[in-house]
Amino acid sequence: MSGSTFPLPLPPPARGGDKFTERLEQRHNWTVPALIAGLTVLAWWNRFVLDDAFISFRYAANLAAGNGLVYNPGERVEGYTNFLWTLLMVIPHLLGIDPVPFAQAIGLASFVLSLFLTHRLAFLATESHAAAWVAVLFLGANYTFSAFATGGLETQTHACLLVATFLVLVKSIRNTPLRPRDLMVLSLLMGLTLLIRLDSAVLLSLVVVQVGARLLREDTSWAVKWHKLEALAIPGALLVVPWLAWKVSYYGDLLPNTFYAKVASDTSWQRGARYVFQFYWSYWLLPFVALLVLSINALRRPSNGPLRILVEAVVLWSLYVIWVGGDFMEFRLLVPVLPMVAILIAWVTMAQVNNRIIQLALVLLVLCGSAYHAITFTWNVSLKLESVHVLKERLTKEHWSEIGKILGEVFRGKKDVVIATAGAGAIGYYSRLPTVDVLGLNDRWVGRHGPVVSNHPGHQRRATLRYLREKKVNFVIHGAQAKGPIPATEQGFTADQMLRMWRWLVLFGPEEIPADSQIVLIPSGRGFVIPAWYITRDPEIDEIIRNNNWVTYSMFPSAAKVK
Repeated sequence: MSGSTFPLPLPPPARGGDKFTERLEQRHNWTVPALIAGLTVLAWWNRFVLDDAFISFRYAANLAAGNGLVYNPGERVEGYTNFLWTLLMVIPHLLGIDPVPFAQAIGLASFVLSLFLTHRLAFLATESHAAAWVAVLFLGANYTFSAFATGGLETQTHACLLVATFLVLVKSIRNTPLRPRDLMVLSLLMGLTLLIRLDSAVLLSLVVVQVGARLLREDTSWAVKWHKLEALAIPGALLVVPWLAWKVSYYGDLLPNTFYAKVASDTSWQRGARYVFQFYWSYWLLPFVALLVLSINALRRPSNGPLRILVEAVVLWSLYVIWVGGDFMEFRLLVPVLPMVAILIAWVTMAQVNNRIIQLALVLLVLCGSAYHAITFTWNVSLKLESVHVLKERLTKEHWSEIGKILGEVFRGKKDVVIATAGAGAIGYYSRLPTVDVLGLNDRWVGRHGPVVSNHPGHQRRATLRYLREKKVNFVIHGAQAKGPIPATEQGFTADQMLRMWRWLVLFGPEEIPADSQIVLIPSGRGFVIPAWYITRDPEIDEIIRNNNWVTYSMFPSAAKVK
């Protein structure tokens, strides 16, 4: 391959075919803000909230209340992976306001900033206003990137910090020699990025290697090089090292508990590879991967060094995602590198194809692929991959937020009621009750010693009934069973049928079932009931059940028949 475009048998561009590019170059000062404004409206239209966001909210609420950065007061377990984000969520709790709109506002602001930074990074990497404009369009229109702007987690802020980091990296390597001021800014950005997600180290290692290699090639003294290395290392270290030291002293471990529950459990690189492939397949992006491979000679040019860095970042992060087995959420783990993906696709489209009609067709292919994905993608059975629509329904149609609020109201004033659930986010946050996370993300024993039952990311381990009894858990709440209204008057459930609802959630044998355990249907007053497995009896709870006339099912003798 030679030249800057594909040597395809394409007709030459028509006279005046570059007018679009010229107009963008003349008007980009207002077209980019206008485009970003429209994409921000689209992101708000796609808004939703993840259940996992409420895990960070619960840690933040406990810290604001003086209980420490813990999930359950008195239990030091690092069940979050977003330290800086969790600290930010302390603010609404101190102010006494709802953390959901607060988190969404920060996420949306990060989304807007990410688009502006992506535009700047794309222009520096491609030296084309048209490619930069198209990159912003591709990124903001991507349904996954757009939806997770308001999911309530650190996802969008993490992506924003990474774009800013790579922008400063590209700007700094464009300068000869490297300037200490740029290196200090780069160091601070890397420190903040690590604080918001520790696994950012995967991508930041690439940044350090790039800067280190350039420093070695500089024709300066070793004293000057050492001074620049200090500028690169010290500011970020002042942020990260004290935090890591505090983590070890407070939690007793350098890595979060989620590492043991997820990565150190049974993961599958094959599943991770399918997860990454499914993203490009679902968004109709596989042709662009092929076009990028065909552009390898163009990428080797010295002037395209920034583009090579973006390619390396996408490949490196994809390998990491493959290693951890992907995720159960719709492509959330790929959001950090989607700005780089958008820039590379825009470059292939606008700089490597020399026919305006084909360029337009490729742009429409990306946009239609995103729209098709948004409309049709609901659930990937083979990967057990939950779409944004399914994730949204956890808090709406499956009533997880309402379940937490109802439990908090019912047992208000009786703080020694302990529940266990897989909906450890909204159910745990709104109930304010001591909660055992049966998937082990927020429980040290389950996260490290719970039996491994699958390679489904975040759902590999399970609590055992014996462990829940040791923790004096009163109720096992299967939040998902609230899907769809369950008439409170229905009494057609047998104990065996109800018990099977929890078999995937808690590991036990029939001989372990407490003889006095019950299935309790807690009414909501809103057209559905909350099935709860009452495994540790308590006289006060028994009285609450009797006084409220809740429907109960004895677990024996029918429970002994469960296979």
